[in-house]
Amino acid sequence: MKHLTPIFRCGTPAAQKALARLTGRLQALEQLDTAEYRARVKRLFGRFLRPEEVVARILADVREQGDRALWAYARRIDRVKIPFARLRVTDAERRAAFRRTPPALRRALQKAADRIAEYQRWLMPSDVAPRASRTGAPGVKCGLAWFPLQRAGVYVPGGTAACPSSVLLNAVPA
Repeated sequence: MKHLTPIFRCGTPAAQKALARLTGRLQALEQLDTAEYRARVKRLFGRFLRPEEVVARILADVREQGDRALWAYARRIDRVKIPFARLRVTDAERRAAFRRTPPALRRALQKAADRIAEYQRWLMPSDVAPRASRTGAPGVKCGLAWFPLQRAGVYVPGGTAACPSSVLLNAVPA
């Protein structure tokens, strides 16, 4: 079976060449034309914002407006042309997509999801019962407790290729 993403053995000439290509691409990203970036941000937000301000603005808008904000940003940034009413996939559409997915692919995706979940459970820290503080302050106790999130937003990159691994690696831990 041919892999879409090449797998290299560490330390081989092929791996070193691939790493050099990747390093070159990353360096090119660092040298993006800041004038172009500034113009695009100004066009999208009405004024220049630093990258962390862009993220904060998007998160605040999504907190306040929910799916409407996500849809608006998808239209403005990614040029997605899906009507808002079509954002949610119906049960019938999900069932049809499931039936169209080859059984071998479904099994592989389920196996990957199971492995990700098992690894995430292994990473999960244990609660630490409250005990006397090491600061020596009388009556002060410190501990840790882990609580599940009620909900989580998961970014799934789009583009020219379907990347189910992106969904699994983001959604399963959440």
